[in-house]
Amino acid sequence: MASGTVGWHFFDAESERLSEEFGPSILPGGGVGRTVIIAASPFAQADGWAAKAVIAIAKGWAEENLRIFLMDLGLVSPSLHKALGLMNQEGVSDAFLYGASVQRIAQPALDDAIFFAPAGTATTDPQQILGHPRWNDLAGGFSEADATLLLYLPTDIAGAEKILAWATDIVFLAGEGESAEDHLGPASVKVVGNFGPEGVAPAGHGPDAGESEAADGGLAGSELGGMEEGGLIPEGGALEEPGGGEVALGGGLSLSASFTEGGDPTEDPGEDELVLEGADTDPVTGLEIPDFGAEFADMPALEHEIEEDEDEEGFESLEGPTEQLLVGGDIVLENEFSSGHLSDADMQTPPPDVEDDPEVSDGAVEKKEKPEFKRDRPRPLSSRRRPRRKLFTPPKVAGGIAALGILVAVVGTALGSFNVPGLTWLQDVFGRVPFPTEGVSGPQPVEPNLRFSLEYEVYDADELGVAIEMRNTLRGRLPDLLFHLTPQERNGAVSYALHMGPAADAVDAENLRGPLGEVFDREDPESWPIRVTPKAFLLGEMDTLAEAQEFMVNAEAQGALGYIVRVSYSDGSGGYRVLSGAYDGAVAARWWQLNLRENGFRNLPFVDRQGIWPE
Repeated sequence: MASGTVGWHFFDAESERLSEEFGPSILPGGGVGRTVIIAASPFAQADGWAAKAVIAIAKGWAEENLRIFLMDLGLVSPSLHKALGLMNQEGVSDAFLYGASVQRIAQPALDDAIFFAPAGTATTDPQQILGHPRWNDLAGGFSEADATLLLYLPTDIAGAEKILAWATDIVFLAGEGESAEDHLGPASVKVVGNFGPEGVAPAGHGPDAGESEAADGGLAGSELGGMEEGGLIPEGGALEEPGGGEVALGGGLSLSASFTEGGDPTEDPGEDELVLEGADTDPVTGLEIPDFGAEFADMPALEHEIEEDEDEEGFESLEGPTEQLLVGGDIVLENEFSSGHLSDADMQTPPPDVEDDPEVSDGAVEKKEKPEFKRDRPRPLSSRRRPRRKLFTPPKVAGGIAALGILVAVVGTALGSFNVPGLTWLQDVFGRVPFPTEGVSGPQPVEPNLRFSLEYEVYDADELGVAIEMRNTLRGRLPDLLFHLTPQERNGAVSYALHMGPAADAVDAENLRGPLGEVFDREDPESWPIRVTPKAFLLGEMDTLAEAQEFMVNAEAQGALGYIVRVSYSDGSGGYRVLSGAYDGAVAARWWQLNLRENGFRNLPFVDRQGIWPE
C-alpha cells in the first residue's frame, strides 16, 4: 500500500462518516503511534477543500479510538484554525522558534475529540521549522504515548521536503491525475491514500507538468523547492467562515466570534470555547492534555547565527555615513549654506593702498583708484574670512538627542508601542492601550500553574452583587477551596463567572465536583464545565497573609475583584500574591484589563496562576 501507486478516490469533505478507504485501516497497525502527514497540492487547497478534508479525517479517525494530535504546518497561510472555529494563537512556530511547550500550544477541538496546534506566529522562513531536528524527539514522544501525530502540509510551502522525511505515512490530497511523485518527490513511496475533490487539476498541476512546476518553484522528481508567496496558493486559501458569526462545533458548543485571515487579536472568542466536558470520555485521557515528549516541551528557541565577516562589513558600511551625519553635521551644512555666510563684498580682498607705494607713478594712480564702499557697509580691515558659525555644538547635540528621546517616548507610549512610567495616561487619550505584559522579572514561584477551574455559574452584569454574595458564602462553606469571580466580555455583554479551584490539571478539576456537589445536592455536578484558566492579573505581592488580605480589601473597594494564593521560591523565601481573574490568554482578558486601568490599576503584569491555597 505504501508503494507510491495508491489509486485516487473522490473524497466528500462534507461527509460526517468516513468510508473504509478513508479510515485509519489504511495505516499500518491502525495508525497507533504513527506520524502521518496529510499533504495537499495547491489544487486541493483551493476554496478551503483541503482544510475541510483534514478536519473530516481527523474527526473520523478519532471516532475510531485514535488519540489524535493535529498540527497545522500551513505556516505561510494557516487555515485549519478557521475550519475548527478557533483562533490562531500560539502554535507550531512558537514551539520551534520561541520554546513554547506542546502543552502550551495544545487546544481541545471537535468537542474534545482531538488536540490541535495552530500554525502560530507568522514566519518568513518556514524551512527552519520544517527542517528542525526536534521533530525526531516530537515524533518519538507521540509514538511512546501511543498517540497519532497528524500533520497538515501544503506541498507548495518552502522546506516541505524536510518534514516529509519524518513521516511514517503520507495521505496525498490532490486532483485526479496529479502525480504524487511530482509533488512529494522520493517521499511519494510513503503514500497510503490518495484522495481529492471533484474536478480535474488544470494544466501545470498534473503529472506531466513536472518541469514547469520546478521552474515555478514547485516540486519535481526528487527536487523539492519552496513556492514563492502567492505562487500556486489560491486566493483566500484559508477557509472562509460559513454563515458569518456562529460556528457550531457539536455537542451544544458554538462560537459567536468572527474571524479574519491570520487571526485578529482584537477578536475575543471568549473562554467558553475551551470547555472540557468529557461526559463520554475518560477523565484522564479525555480531558488532560497528554505529555507528548518531555524533551520537546523544554526545547530552546532556535539560535540565528550571523557570519562574523558579514556583521563587521555591515557595521563598517553603516558607521561611516552615520558618523558623518550625526557627529559632523556641519560638514553637510557647510556645503549647503557656506555661500550665504558672507556677502560678495565681504568675500573680496581689498587692493593695497596705492598712496603708500612709492613705485607707483601718477598715471598708475589715476588708473588705479581706491574702491568706493557703500556708506552702510564698513570697510573690511583684513582679507581673512570671518570664522564660520558652529551650528552643532556638544551641548546642542546633547539637547537635541534628549528632546528626540522625549518625543519618541511620548509618541510611542501614546500609540501603545511601549509603556513609559508617567506617560501611560496618553494611551487613554489616544485609545491605543497595548495588551498586558506577560510575566514578571526575577525569581519565579516553584508551585505548579493552576491551569484549570471548575465553573459553577455565570452572572450577568447587573447580578454582580449576587455573584459576590455567592462567592463569599462558598468561601465560608468550603474554606479549604479557592473561589473567585472572573469578569469577562463577549459580543458586548459583560458577565462574571464564579470559578472554583485550585486545580493544576484536569483531574484535580474533576475532583472539585464532589465537595461542591455536597453543598448543592440538588444540582447535577456534571453540568459544571471545566475551564482552561492558566493566566491572571497580578495586583500585588506581600510578605504576610494579613498584609495580602488588607490589600485585597482595599483593591476590591476600588473595583478590582481579587483572590490570594501562597507562593514560594527556590531560595526558601515566600509570599502571598493577590491575583485577579482567570483566563486562557490576553485576548480573553482584554475587557478586564481596560476596566482595571479605569480604576487606577495600570500596567498590571499578566502572569501564570502559580501558587497554592493560603493555609
